[in-house]
Amino acid sequence: MSGLADLQPIKHRTQKGVLNCLQSVRPVDKGLTIKIMRHLLLLLCCLSLSAQATITAQLDRLTVTEGESLLMTIEADQRSRQRPDLRLLQQDFRILGSKQMSISSHSKGESRFSTRWRIMLRPLRAGSLQLPALPVGNEYTPSFMVTVLANNLTVPGLQKQSQFIETELDTNELYINSQALLKVRLLYQGPESASDKLSDPLSEEALIRTLSDEKRYDTQVKGQTYHVIERHYGIFPKYSGNLVIEPVRFSSGAPGTETVTSEAIELAVLPQAFQKRPGYWVPSSRVELSDNLESVTAAREGEAIKRHVTLTAWGIPAAELPALSQLKNELAEIRLDNVRLDEKVTPEGIISTRTEELTLIPLERGEITLAAIEIPWWNVTQDKGSTATLGPRRLQVESTSTVASTAEVTVKPILQPQLSTETAAEPLPDSNLLIWLLTAIAVAATLGWWYSFARLRSQKDDQYEVIEEEIDIADLPQVYDEQHRAEQRAFQLLCEACDNNEPEIAKLRLIEWAQKLWPDASIFNCETLCTTAANQTLDFLILDLEHHIYHNETEQWRGDLLIDAASRLRDRQLRSEEMAEEA
Repeated sequence: MSGLADLQPIKHRTQKGVLNCLQSVRPVDKGLTIKIMRHLLLLLCCLSLSAQATITAQLDRLTVTEGESLLMTIEADQRSRQRPDLRLLQQDFRILGSKQMSISSHSKGESRFSTRWRIMLRPLRAGSLQLPALPVGNEYTPSFMVTVLANNLTVPGLQKQSQFIETELDTNELYINSQALLKVRLLYQGPESASDKLSDPLSEEALIRTLSDEKRYDTQVKGQTYHVIERHYGIFPKYSGNLVIEPVRFSSGAPGTETVTSEAIELAVLPQAFQKRPGYWVPSSRVELSDNLESVTAAREGEAIKRHVTLTAWGIPAAELPALSQLKNELAEIRLDNVRLDEKVTPEGIISTRTEELTLIPLERGEITLAAIEIPWWNVTQDKGSTATLGPRRLQVESTSTVASTAEVTVKPILQPQLSTETAAEPLPDSNLLIWLLTAIAVAATLGWWYSFARLRSQKDDQYEVIEEEIDIADLPQVYDEQHRAEQRAFQLLCEACDNNEPEIAKLRLIEWAQKLWPDASIFNCETLCTTAANQTLDFLILDLEHHIYHNETEQWRGDLLIDAASRLRDRQLRSEEMAEEA
C-alpha cells in the first residue's frame, strides 16, 4: 500500500473506506478526477466535524485571597477552532487574559493533536463562588467551587504562625529543557539563629539552578512585621509529563519550633514541539548568533585567521546548546581549537553562550566563502519555530609571494683582433672566411635561443591550462554543497510554515523547495510540481491545501501531513542522488 495509505492520522473507519475507494479510482479525465477528489474532501471534512473532542479543565488552586488571580486551563484532545464561551464567567470573575495553543506530538508514525486554552481570572468578591461549566462547541467543561477569602481575614492559623514559606512560579506549564522561574520566600518573626536552615528545591527529573544571591528584608503581612529571606531558582525539566518538586523546608534551631514545609511544587512539562530539524532542540525566549569576521574581508595565503562564533540563548542551560561551525572547506583548512560554555545568572533567568574558537588557514589565493550557519530554535514566548542565521563570510585571499620570471640575455660583442699597421695594409687571405664563419655561428645561436624560449613558453601555457581545468573540477563539490544548503534552507522554511499552520505561505514555500530539490525540472506552480513528484499522496495534500486557501474553510488547516509527505519525497530523492554518485 502506498500513496494515500500513508495518511496515518486519519483513524475513522469511514474515512479509511473513503480513502481506499479514492485509491482504487483509475481516472480517465483529469478534470473529472479533481471534481471527485473535491467532493470526497468535503465528505472527509464533514466526517471529521462529527467527531467530538474530549474536554478537560483544571484550576491551579481552589482557595485564593480577594485581589489575587487564578489560572484556568482547558484542553481538547484534538484541534478545534471553536473557543470556550467565557461570558458565563463575567458574573463573578474578571477575565485578565487568555491564550490559545495548538500542541502536536509525533511518535512511532502516529500524530496526536490537542488545543489548550489558558485563562487568567480574578474574583470580583469574597465568598464561595461557583465557576460554571463552559461550553466548547457541543461539549462542556466541569464546574468548580472557588473559595475567596476577604482582605480583612487571614488564612486560618496564620496569626499563630511565626514562620511560613511562600512559593511562586512564573508558569505552570513549559516545554522540556526550557526554563521556569521559581521564587521562594521564607517569612519569620523573632531573632535569627545560626542553626537556622532553609533547604533548596530538589528533583531528580529537573535541573535546578540558583539564579541570584538571597535577599533579606522586612515586610508587612496582615498588619504583622516579618523578616524575609527570598531566593530565585531556574527549573529546567529533563522529561515530559508531570514534574513534582520536593517542598522547601525550613528548620530553626530555636527550642520548641517545628520544621516549616512549603506546598508541593508541580509543573506540566510538554514534549518537544514537532520540528523537522535533525539533531537538537533549543527552546528559548531569544537567540542570537554572531562572529568576529563581519568586518574582515581580506586574508593572505598560508596565514592563520582566528574566528570566534558565538551563540547566545536566553532561558536554556549552556550544555544544551548545539555545535555551530562547519569544519569542511575546499579552499581552506579549518581547525576547532576550543569550545567555551558560559552562563550569566540573573534573577530573570540564565543567559547561556557557546563560543567556538577556530583557526582558518587559506590554502590558495582567490575568494573563500565560509558557509552560512543556521540554528533552528523554538520560540517559547510566541510558541512557534524560528531560525537564527549567520550569513556567509567571504574572504579575498592574496598570495604571499610574487614570482617574476624574466629572461635576460647578454650578447657580448665579438672583438676583432688588433692588427698591426703592416698587417692591416695587406689583409690576410683567410680573414673574410673567418668573419663569415663567426657571423654564421652567432646567427645560429640566436635562432636556437629563440626556438628554445618559444618551446618553454608553450609548455608553460599548457601547464597553466591544465591547472585551471583542475581548479574548475575541484570547485564542483563546493557547488553541490551550496545547492544542498539552499535546498535544506528551503525545506526548513516549508516546515516552519507548516508548523505554524499557514496555508498561503506553505504553498509558496512548497514550490520554492521543489525548485531546489529538482533543479533540472521546470517547476512554476503546484501542477508542475505534482507532475515532477509523481506522488498520489502529495497530489491529495496539495488539493486539500488549495481548497483551504480558495474556499475560506472554517476548519484549521493541518500542515503536519504535508511535512510528512515532503519529507518522504526528500529522503527518496537524496537516496537516489547518493546511489547515482556511488555508481
